[in-house]
Amino acid sequence: QFYDGERLAREGVVLVSINYRLGPFGYLAHPLLSKESERNVSGNYGFLDQVAALQWVQRNIAAFGGDPGCVTIFGESAGAVSVCRLMISPLAKGLFHRAIAESGGAHGRNRGLRDTRDNIEPMEKVGEQIAAKLGCDKAADPLAALRAKSWQEVLDASDAGQGLFGKGVKFGPVVDGWAVPDDPVALFEAGKQHDVPFLAGSNADEGTIFLQQLPVRRVVGYRWMLGRRFGRDADRVFELFPAARDEDAQAAFCRMVGVSAFVAPARFLARSMAKCRSKGYLYHFTRVPANERTKKLGAFHSLEIAYIFGSAGERLAFDASDLKLSETMRKCWVRFAKSGDPNGDDLPLWPAYSKEADSYMEFGGEVKAKSGLYRQACDLFDAVSTRERAARQAGDF
Repeated sequence: QFYDGERLAREGVVLVSINYRLGPFGYLAHPLLSKESERNVSGNYGFLDQVAALQWVQRNIAAFGGDPGCVTIFGESAGAVSVCRLMISPLAKGLFHRAIAESGGAHGRNRGLRDTRDNIEPMEKVGEQIAAKLGCDKAADPLAALRAKSWQEVLDASDAGQGLFGKGVKFGPVVDGWAVPDDPVALFEAGKQHDVPFLAGSNADEGTIFLQQLPVRRVVGYRWMLGRRFGRDADRVFELFPAARDEDAQAAFCRMVGVSAFVAPARFLARSMAKCRSKGYLYHFTRVPANERTKKLGAFHSLEIAYIFGSAGERLAFDASDLKLSETMRKCWVRFAKSGDPNGDDLPLWPAYSKEADSYMEFGGEVKAKSGLYRQACDLFDAVSTRERAARQAGDF
C-alpha cells in the first residue's frame, strides 16, 4: 500500500517499480561462480538486476509515454544504498539523469569480492562457507550440488542478517572492481559519481525502529556502546547526545544513531556534489501523524514514503495538514524528477546545498528552508569516518 504509485503518476510521471534479488540469492559469490564469468566476478546479481531494469526503461519507457532521456532513480533505506552504488557504477552511466536517496547512503562497511575490506571477509569466502555448510564442497561438482539445493536450504545456511544491528551475514552490493569499482564513499569524496542532480535526506527519528534489535536501558550501557563504537571520540559524542538519567539513555541513543547513520551520511552526499556541475539538495523529514503507533516511533525510518507516494493516509490517520504536506512533497519530488530542481510553481524555495550555507529543507509542521542541521555532530561523524577509512586502508583497523 505504501508504494502505490497512482498519485505520483497523476502528477505527470511514469512510475516504474522493480524487483531484484535479495540476500544470498542476490549477492552470494563463490570462486567457481567467478570462474564461469568472462570477467572473473560473481555476486552482485541483485545489483545487476537493477542495471537491467534501467536498461529496460531505456528500451521501452517511450511506449508508456515516458522519456528515456529524463529518468530519475529513487529509493529508501537499502534502496537508497542501491541508488548510491548506481551513482558510482560504470554500468549505470547514462541510464538515469537524476537520483534521490532517502534515509540511506554511500557509507557502510563494504565487503570485497575476494579481498578483505573494512575488516570483513570477502564474499567469495562467505560463499565457500555456505557451500561447506550444505555439504557441497566435497562434491565432484560443487556448483551443481549447490544448484540442486532448495532455496530454503540456501537461505537457512546463509544466516542472513537484517537491519543495522541484526546478527548474521550482511548481504549487499560487493566491491568487485567491475559493477562496484571501489569504496562508494571514496568515489563520492573524489567527485567520481555520475554528474546528475542529486537529492538526499533523512528522518528525525531514524533510530527508533532499530532499537528493537539493540535496546539501551541505562546510561552505563549507553556509554559502553559509545566507547566500543567511537573509542577516543566517545566522550565528545556523549556531550552532543547526553543522557543524565537512565530513562534518558534510549532517547539519546536513538538520536545518536539517527544522526550518525542517516543525517551525516545524507549531508555528505549533498556536500560531495560540489565537485560536480550538477546540484545537490538536502532534506530532513520531521512530521509525525496523529496515530498512536507513530506517536511512539516519531518520524521513523521509512515514514516519509507514505507522504511522497500519498498512498497510506487512512492507515496512518492523516489529517488535513498531513495531506497538504504529502501534496507538497510529491510536487517537490516530481519537479526534481522532471527538471533536476525541486523548485517551481508555488512550492517553498529549496536552496541547493552548499557547504557554506549548510542549508536543507525541513518537511514537518512547516515546510521551510533551514541551515546547520546537527552541524557539530555531522562534522564529528565525518571526521570519524575519514579517520577510520584511512586506518582501514593502512591495515590498522
